[in-house]
Amino acid sequence: PTCIAVLDVGVEGIDEVLPALAAPRAGILGIGAARAEPVVEDGRIVAGTTLVLSLRTAADVIDETTGARLLGAVRRRVERPLEMIA
Repeated sequence: PTCIAVLDVGVEGIDEVLPALAAPRAGILGIGAARAEPVVEDGRIVAGTTLVLSLRTAADVIDETTGARLLGAVRRRVERPLEMIA
């Protein structure tokens, strides 16, 4: 069976990770630590939170376009968590 694993190094305070992919996984999503940083919102600099997501996939299972769509979907969920329960 194929699956996508999640590696959360953020809980250890690590900013980012490039996870290693091992069979039989189709991919692995790396999640770094959330950090308070200035961000631009509606043309203004405001306090915000950032984190690094990285995705490594088996190209024969998940192509680049599908991987990019997956990262986009994860990003939207992280940025708007209340929408997941609405």
